[in-house]
Amino acid sequence: MRGRSKKILFGIGIVVVILAIVYTVALMRAKAQLREAYAALEQDGRPLSIDDVLPPAVPDQQNAAVLYEKAAAMLQAEPSEEEDNLLEELQRLARALFEETTNPDRLARQQQDVARLKQRMTQDVVTTALDLVEQGTQRPACRFEHDQEIGLLDDKPVSNRMRTLVVALGARARLEAEAGDLQKAWDTIQTQLRFGHTLRHDPIALDPWIRFAATGHACRVIKHVCEIAPPDEQDYQAIEQLLATADDVEQFVRCLDAERLSRGEGIFSLPADELYEALREYQTSFGGGGPEFFDRLVFRKITFAPTFIADHAAYLQVMRKSVQMLEGPFVSRDAPQFQEIGTLTRRYGLTGRLAPYSSGMKYIHSRATADLRMVRAGLALLRFKRLHDAFPPALDALELEDLIDPFDGKPLRYRPQAQGFVVYSVDEDQKDNGGTTRQRNQKTDYDRVWRFGTPDAQADVKS
Repeated sequence: MRGRSKKILFGIGIVVVILAIVYTVALMRAKAQLREAYAALEQDGRPLSIDDVLPPAVPDQQNAAVLYEKAAAMLQAEPSEEEDNLLEELQRLARALFEETTNPDRLARQQQDVARLKQRMTQDVVTTALDLVEQGTQRPACRFEHDQEIGLLDDKPVSNRMRTLVVALGARARLEAEAGDLQKAWDTIQTQLRFGHTLRHDPIALDPWIRFAATGHACRVIKHVCEIAPPDEQDYQAIEQLLATADDVEQFVRCLDAERLSRGEGIFSLPADELYEALREYQTSFGGGGPEFFDRLVFRKITFAPTFIADHAAYLQVMRKSVQMLEGPFVSRDAPQFQEIGTLTRRYGLTGRLAPYSSGMKYIHSRATADLRMVRAGLALLRFKRLHDAFPPALDALELEDLIDPFDGKPLRYRPQAQGFVVYSVDEDQKDNGGTTRQRNQKTDYDRVWRFGTPDAQADVKS
């Protein structure tokens, strides 16, 4: 019996030694992967410290963010009958103004919402708040407070507030144009574009999407207002100047770098108890709100040292590859880069939670760039028509640079049509579909289109 016990203990010892060796090898391998990931970022010239992406401190008198936050706070403090506060109500009502629907019930509700929006826009508190935003766009810098709690949830309160101000400005411009006050409408559109420009100064406090939303929403408003009356020469020149550099990819690269350094590195450096609470808050992917015992088991698996370090390395690789994709030409979703990122986000728990959309930034940027360039082309076409009493045969006559489709690297497609024009991008499928507008739930064979001055022009305004 004693000999058998010795054999059992010896066997257990062998197993323990083997497990220790396996653990040590796995740990060393994970650490090597992490070192390699950092070395690759350094070789690419990417920032490795949060201080490298933090905007400099700004005196309050020069800081646009102070006025933007004051405007949002004023609206947030105002009660609302249908929402928690006026800020939230304005966001819903402004979105209703731009909604395209044929459903009779929804159409009736939309008409009620638009009537209420018109009333709200005349209130002193709304007028004062939007005037504060306009004043903020005249300031030289924009820096928000950066002491937000680190978490896995993407939503950022500052972004929500700024998003509401974006759509409120767009609603004001459209309502002004529909009321016949076109100069005010074009002035408000310029404010909206400057607002988007100043928001790019701060890559930390806002989520990536708000940087696209501000200028993108302004482009949508421009299409609507042009159907009423194009801008005059002075407004055209001002808007062209604001749009000409709005597609600069470096601002979005900075945004990904800031996301990696502020949120990603912050999560991986959290103490165990704080990381557990962050995961518990992110319940949709961590236990689904189930028993804590199950969450603890999942947490142990995620934070097992070799796995956790390899997860960290995978996250850095994903963010590096996402930046490389953002800086390079557009590629389809079946390209090797997408497959590599997909493999890493599926394999590693925290990477999948922290970077589920980073690779999609290239599509978002390409879509926003296409919209910007189509609007630049369309405005220049309308100017050409005003000066020459006819649309040109080709976009070359506009003498504008960078009217290139970001999806295939070729010039934007254009043709004069009836009393208007069609200008379009081939979009994600990279096929020229002749200016076919996307229909609901359509997956392929459509383009991103601005169709001006034709019977179905309004159907393309939303594209």
